[in-house]
Amino acid sequence: MSLQREPRKQALNSSPAPAPDPKPSMIDEWSVSVKPNADPTVIKKHIEKMVEVSVRRHDCSVLSGLED
Repeated sequence: MSLQREPRKQALNSSPAPAPDPKPSMIDEWSVSVKPNADPTVIKKHIEKMVEVSVRRHDCSVLSGLED
């Protein structure tokens, strides 16, 4: 009864038209062309700093928990 009042708009056998490929934005085009130079020594230095800060924070939080 509902289909009689509101028939379906598409036929059952037809499939929807494929969406067109979106055009890449200017930033997408720019980012593909940018290739950073990864210097292993700089990366290693940053990783060591992150580990050092993480360990220091963990140690401080453990020590502060012991004082209670």
